[in-house]
Amino acid sequence: MIERDGIPQYSIKAIIPETAKLIKMLDSNTMDLVENFPIDLTENIHLMRRGSFSRSGATNKSSDDYLSIVTPHISMSVDNCLLPVHTKKDGEIIYIRSGSDWIGTFLPDGRMVISVSRLP
Repeated sequence: MIERDGIPQYSIKAIIPETAKLIKMLDSNTMDLVENFPIDLTENIHLMRRGSFSRSGATNKSSDDYLSIVTPHISMSVDNCLLPVHTKKDGEIIYIRSGSDWIGTFLPDGRMVISVSRLP
């Protein structure tokens, strides 16, 4: 069916960029630098370092300067992540990087699509 009809629009593969485009984007320096925390990347994706904030009746706290990513689906702290944080929205995909380390790829509703520690 995929060969005949193509990739269905409901498939995550339909919105992930082609490999060449993805590699070019990951190697570029065009990502936005996050200069102030906490920050709402979308209504459902929040980045923070030391401090706390409340969303949807829940309070999230961090007692250190490491990057924390909070969504309705996950709450994760990225250990030893003190480097500058960069983000990029490409269509429906949101990329988060710390230094040269790739933290994750998310949908606007906060679902993590890809979690990677580092890409060449």
